[in-house]
Amino acid sequence: MVNALAVDKDTVFWDRRLAGFGVRAYPSGARVYIAQARGPGGARRVTLGRHGVVHADRARRRAAAAIARIVAGEDPVPQRTAAKAGAGPTVAEVAERYLREHTAVQCKPRTLQIRRTVIAN
Repeated sequence: MVNALAVDKDTVFWDRRLAGFGVRAYPSGARVYIAQARGPGGARRVTLGRHGVVHADRARRRAAAAIARIVAGEDPVPQRTAAKAGAGPTVAEVAERYLREHTAVQCKPRTLQIRRTVIAN
């Protein structure tokens, strides 16, 4: 689809075979595959993978599935929703554990107080 293109700003090159599938090229040289469609909730655009890591044919298949889900009003990337549901601790939980298991044991009281204040704000 896109060979070594030099772009001055973010540019999207759309596929001729699948409407809503394209490659976004960045000035840094990085390229990512994207899918875009309009569903009941309005237009949605999702990133499907980095060019070079994901092959164009696989990205096209992912795009077709994502576009169909967007048009149906569903989450275009269902794995993302599943991952969010129980993927692990929240930042607040990690911060509390850090304060409890590391700072409270390894640091002086004033340092603990400062770190609690920083994390709270």
